[in-house]
Amino acid sequence: MQRRVVHSTTVSRPQGRFRRMGPFSLSVYRMPAGSLTWRGVSCSVFTVAISSGLRGIATVGKTSDQSERISSCVDDFVHTELADELEAVPALGVTRELAIPEGQALSRLNIPLKEPSTVTSNVRSNSRSVAAHANATDLQSFVTETADKVDASPLPYDDERFAEMLLEMEVEGSIDEAWQDGPRAHMEDVVELVEVLRSLKVRDICAINVSEKTSSFDFMIFGTCEGPRHIHLAAWAVQEADSLKRVSKIRRKQVDHTWEVVPVGRTVVNLMQEALREELSLERKWAVTRSMDPLAAANAPVSEGRSVRAHGLWTLTLNLQDLEDFEVDYCKDVLIEQL
Repeated sequence: MQRRVVHSTTVSRPQGRFRRMGPFSLSVYRMPAGSLTWRGVSCSVFTVAISSGLRGIATVGKTSDQSERISSCVDDFVHTELADELEAVPALGVTRELAIPEGQALSRLNIPLKEPSTVTSNVRSNSRSVAAHANATDLQSFVTETADKVDASPLPYDDERFAEMLLEMEVEGSIDEAWQDGPRAHMEDVVELVEVLRSLKVRDICAINVSEKTSSFDFMIFGTCEGPRHIHLAAWAVQEADSLKRVSKIRRKQVDHTWEVVPVGRTVVNLMQEALREELSLERKWAVTRSMDPLAAANAPVSEGRSVRAHGLWTLTLNLQDLEDFEVDYCKDVLIEQL
């Protein structure tokens, strides 16, 4: 009696990292050795793999079509929503000019003015062009009447020769008097700057009107700070108050931490420490000085000289050339960037 040996062929799943192959994963088949040859087993396994792979490809294709449709719908929805938002929101940009109500005048710091400024209100009292303009209507009659005779009346100055020389220099253009008719800073801005400094605990705030004493600025504000950090903080607050009209930020001084100058248009803010402020005493100098008008020097009595004694304690020099040099060294280089 012959024994019949049945051999079985097993096609097992791959082990390790090749165990899962997606739609091409192989199944385990057990079959008699005599029923199918090895070639037939290979063909059957390959057929099963191809059929499962085709089903996977079809499923993936269908899923990709659905995802494309969904993405197109989402894109259309997003585009419509963005278009609506762009129509509702104005275009982005840096706009520093605010909408001004009709008939309302604003100061440099956008403070409503109670009385709109006019040309006559901005003109300084020592301006001579306004008087010439007011007498323009009578100019022709004045010329015809004085053509034959010369007015020999003395000039209303203590030093007539010096005043006459200065007037000739103005006619020739040697002395610039155009600043006397330019627009002046508003008091509302000065009050606002003082309030900003007070909110930052700046002490001994002093504001001086120097519009008739110098041609570079109209108001000077002095304040005492506790230290360098306090000075920089107060200077930053003043610059932020003038953020709409300023031309550029002031460069920080890395060496001098006892004095910082912040120009706000034709207003100059001086932030100093107490020791330096007492040493310079700039507010006294500008408060006592009467005018930087050249003709004002012709009005000074000869007996007064160049010095005046105040309170009998100290002598203050009223040298006009000294003040002019002080302007150049003080802040004219900074003001030229703002004006």
